[in-house]
Amino acid sequence: MATPPPPIKALIEELGPLSNDVAAVVEHADDTWVLTFVDDTQAVLRWCETPARLETATQVAQFDQAPTVERLEVLLAFNLLSSQTQGARMAWEPQERTLHLMRDLPQADCQLNTVQDSLRSLVG
Repeated sequence: MATPPPPIKALIEELGPLSNDVAAVVEHADDTWVLTFVDDTQAVLRWCETPARLETATQVAQFDQAPTVERLEVLLAFNLLSSQTQGARMAWEPQERTLHLMRDLPQADCQLNTVQDSLRSLVG
């Protein structure tokens, strides 16, 4: 578990009060928060130390069964394009059978407007 620097922690705590579309920010661990938007969409923020970055993720799909090889190939192809999608990538959670869209923000980019814009583009 990585403890975020105080300015990052303060930034995340300010997301709710300073964002019209964020209904709640709940800390789940020293390095993890769940944001709930006014439309009930959620995003998870996790602070990572090496390299220093804010990892953002949202669930985009849940499957009744594991995806086919063809679907996994599409996901891997999407990840290959991450340089063209502002670093967005897909992740598969096999136990929950959920698909997540993720993006990292380097510590230097962790300003209120940048984080808000990144989250809005992530949850669409």
